Amino acid sequence: MKINKHTTKLSYGLNSRGLIFPISTLGGMSCSLPPKARSTFHRHHETEVFLITSGQGRVYVEGGGTEDVVAEDIIYIDSLSGHTIENISENEDLRFTTVYWVDNVQPSRTDLPKETLLISTPPTPNGDLHLGHLSGPYLGADIYRRYLSLNGVTAHHLTGRDDNQTYTKRIASKEQRSPEDVADDYADKICKTWSDAGIELDFFSSPQTTKNYYARVNSIIDRLYERGFIFSKEVNELYDVNTGFSLHEGYIKGTCPHCHSASDGNACEQCGRPNDCVDLINPTGTLPETVVGSRTIKKLYFRLSALAHPLAELTAQSNMSPRARALTEGMLADGLPDICISHRSDWGIPVAIAGFEDQVLYVWFEMAAGYLAADEALHPQQPFFKNKQCDIVHFYGFDNAYYHTLLFPAIYYALDEEYNVPVNHVINELLYLRGEKFSTSRRHLIWAAKLLANVSTDYVRWGLARSRPETTNENFDLELFIDAINDFFVGTLQQHLTDSCQQLNLQFKGEMPEPGAWSAQHTAFYERIKQLAAGVEHSYRVDAFSPQTATSRLEEMGRLTRQFFHAQLKHEALPALYNYRRTTFALNFWALKQFASLAQPIIPQSSEYILKLLGQDTVSWKNRNDFIHSTHIIHDWDEQFFKNILKDKDSIEQICQVN
Repeated sequence: MKINKHTTKLSYGLNSRGLIFPISTLGGMSCSLPPKARSTFHRHHETEVFLITSGQGRVYVEGGGTEDVVAEDIIYIDSLSGHTIENISENEDLRFTTVYWVDNVQPSRTDLPKETLLISTPPTPNGDLHLGHLSGPYLGADIYRRYLSLNGVTAHHLTGRDDNQTYTKRIASKEQRSPEDVADDYADKICKTWSDAGIELDFFSSPQTTKNYYARVNSIIDRLYERGFIFSKEVNELYDVNTGFSLHEGYIKGTCPHCHSASDGNACEQCGRPNDCVDLINPTGTLPETVVGSRTIKKLYFRLSALAHPLAELTAQSNMSPRARALTEGMLADGLPDICISHRSDWGIPVAIAGFEDQVLYVWFEMAAGYLAADEALHPQQPFFKNKQCDIVHFYGFDNAYYHTLLFPAIYYALDEEYNVPVNHVINELLYLRGEKFSTSRRHLIWAAKLLANVSTDYVRWGLARSRPETTNENFDLELFIDAINDFFVGTLQQHLTDSCQQLNLQFKGEMPEPGAWSAQHTAFYERIKQLAAGVEHSYRVDAFSPQTATSRLEEMGRLTRQFFHAQLKHEALPALYNYRRTTFALNFWALKQFASLAQPIIPQSSEYILKLLGQDTVSWKNRNDFIHSTHIIHDWDEQFFKNILKDKDSIEQICQVN
């Protein structure tokens, strides 16, 4: 049993006694007004109901006019509607009960699947990751995974190592090591870079270690060959006269027959279209000892052209970038080519079809089968590719677009096994460094590992999200990155956190106040923060995915909160404005909570610090919109949690290798 024996207190001109409710978002008071008295006009964020118990009154509600009320009348007042109540009796007290509650509980997202598989394209282990690599699929998938988890979705991030690329063999030749040694070495470095960047993986696929990888690849080849989707074809090809091996992928370069840009074999990075190697204009070998020759040879092809109809239907349903859609629709309109899937080589998975044992499987055809093998190893009871109740989202760069929008789906359709074919594609363009492509050979690059060794993980994640190449190529400049980080995290966020905590202790002894009276400025600020919050959340959705937009709105939220807090405090020192000052503090810390919650997918460590400082949940957005409870106390805070990045010449040179 709970009995309220509190003495009556004056609240907004009313003699009031608080009511006890078991729900934290529900409150109430029993109130009385003497004859001819009027309550103070005020607004608050709760929705409120008056139940008149005795007397005669007159209620004014902003936007609703004036009404006379008597016993047993009930008045409903919307959140943030200004209101006052007057006792119009000459000799009788006006008595009423008020009940108020908060309507802004974060609604659960009903449009999200219960479980999602995220696949970021496995990198080639021919070197560590530079910032251009890290900013694309891997950070993107991690941000989306964290967003899903905060919304209660079970999300799995799958990637791996793409050992069988010709680029692995090419760098091994350059470094005078075996390709196996090179692949192991750089795969370990890549995994460490992911870990240092806070990128969490749920499954890491490797041709050597993933269960049944080779068997699964060969079973798919066998089935497609039996069904006539893989067929042999006698063609002209380019080969190395010295070794007898096919010149494909990274072994050959020339001019793209489609867009006339520089291109490697099999596909053009610039326009995204496939080529047949032999149709490159002015082809040359990429290794110094290569002698380019031409010959007739039987090779295996995949009948992509036969699957144009289901692929067109899939494309119409799919979410992808405008440039990827233009590529996909353009190829469909021009007529899909059949794709060469075997090459004579000693590096890759040998083809297990009679007469082609000296050839290896095209690595991008292998990858489609590799995704299925990895999925089955991750989720053996019910793989995602067999469960249409789950979502699969691909993260990759534009140069890999046609594989994911046309080739891989065609393989799944050709297998005729009712696969859950992915329709969601998050595609990035290229990140440039000071206006030029990242280049290892010209030493025009910043290794991700180097930046992460000298700058905090969250700063790197924020900077890359801020400049993520989403629909166009973007530019990264180290000095501009440092300026932006120092200005926002130290100059705005750290300073504001310190000021807020100091003022809370000075004016409220560190105890979080409940909101009180609301001015028009309070309401405008509250609505603007809610708009920005909705915009940030929208930018995490798969169909509008834009970490660049998220960081922009979060920075606006941080700066706006600081400006609001300082502007209000200047004019709320008078005791008569105490209830307005309560609202200013409550709104300020609520906005900081909004910022930290919504920034979690991008800067998890920093967000966790702020949320714990505010006594808030760090694993869910369920109560994100609630004000911070008045029982919370802040006495200790770190005045240097966010630190400046040094911008001196030695620090810059230590981080990067640029021309």
